[in-house]
Amino acid sequence: MISAVSNISFRGDMPAVDLSSPSKFTAAPVADMPADRADFSRDEEQTSKTGRNIAIGTVIAALAAFAGLGYAVKTGKITEMEVPAEGFVAKSKAYINNAAHKVGSWGESCYNTVAGWFNKGEKTT
Repeated sequence: MISAVSNISFRGDMPAVDLSSPSKFTAAPVADMPADRADFSRDEEQTSKTGRNIAIGTVIAALAAFAGLGYAVKTGKITEMEVPAEGFVAKSKAYINNAAHKVGSWGESCYNTVAGWFNKGEKTT
């Protein structure tokens, strides 16, 4: 039978250390230090700026998409498709393409209107 053996040290010639005594890695509490505090309150100005920035970014992205679809319709990259009778993916692709074509045609008409404002004196062929 194996029994527990005490008083064996594998540290060589080092003196025994009391485990309850403080060492160089011990952090004793300091009585003078204030407790840590975190401020989780939100500034009203910061909140309103964030919402405004999100709204402005959304409007800019929508206008860029509108102009891009208008350009794609004008150059002939997006054309109207017939919706097939079968196939979920084919139907979905046709519906999405037709919706993009419709929005792009609105964008093209807006472009033509705005370009007409600036080309009043010039004759186009």
